[in-house]
Amino acid sequence: MLSRLAPAKINWSLEIIGKRADGFHELKSWFVPIGLCDNLSASEAIQQQASLRVCGPQSEGVPTHEGNLICRAELLWRQAGGQAPLLDWVLTKLIPHGAGLGGGSSDAAAALLLLQEFATRALSQTSLTQVAAQLGSDVPFFLNPTAAELRGGRGEQVLSRAKIPQPGAFLVLAAPGFGCPTPLVYQAVGAPLIGHNSLQGSTHSHSQEPSGFRCPSEPQPNALEAAAHSAFPALADFASAIQRHALFHLSGSGSCYFSVCLNFESAQKLASKVRSISHYCQISSMGPSHSCP
Repeated sequence: MLSRLAPAKINWSLEIIGKRADGFHELKSWFVPIGLCDNLSASEAIQQQASLRVCGPQSEGVPTHEGNLICRAELLWRQAGGQAPLLDWVLTKLIPHGAGLGGGSSDAAAALLLLQEFATRALSQTSLTQVAAQLGSDVPFFLNPTAAELRGGRGEQVLSRAKIPQPGAFLVLAAPGFGCPTPLVYQAVGAPLIGHNSLQGSTHSHSQEPSGFRCPSEPQPNALEAAAHSAFPALADFASAIQRHALFHLSGSGSCYFSVCLNFESAQKLASKVRSISHYCQISSMGPSHSCP
């Protein structure tokens, strides 16, 4: 059996440039991996078919069939030419589903990396990245989630890499008892149409260090927040309730908010205040973790 941690991410900033002719939105966003993670294990299948079992405190509502990105990742990896034994998957879910923390995308990336380890015929790095991009705009980020990355296009382009901001800080993550489906939030954005992909051609590999962009030391506005509040008025009510205790920032399209605390003690104090009004409340470190919290 082999296992991999699948870290969550937060959007340290998120800017919407406009709506493209292909229907997708052009964005620029600093992705930051954090210590909260799922755990994905795989072993050679006992029977002549693959299986997926999902467990853990955040497993409710997570599909265990083709609707799960882990299953789709395996299918696309094999269609791209990867060869490996059939696998039984076990996902221990600690990242809340549909919260804007990238849990599903991270799980898919972990599956691809585990398939590479089991492979009798592995994919090239280029092919692996292409498969990841097919699975979702955020998935390529999680193939190497070791630094902050400025992402462009639909989120699949690497514009810059930087050190983790405030690496000694802790986050209080708080979410209501519902998710915010990304398509519904983007439908409420009302972004202007742009004539072309303004960032096309800016894609960089993980090994390169593009210059010209600096990761801000503090979280920046999330352009999806107003749209998320419009699409889900209950999220606006939740945000108002937790903002009475500290400055919270929306991650992705929601529904999870995060607040940056200088140390673990202050994070504990804040968490104790918002836990009673949150369906989900968790303290996490900044940056990727080597063990699940």
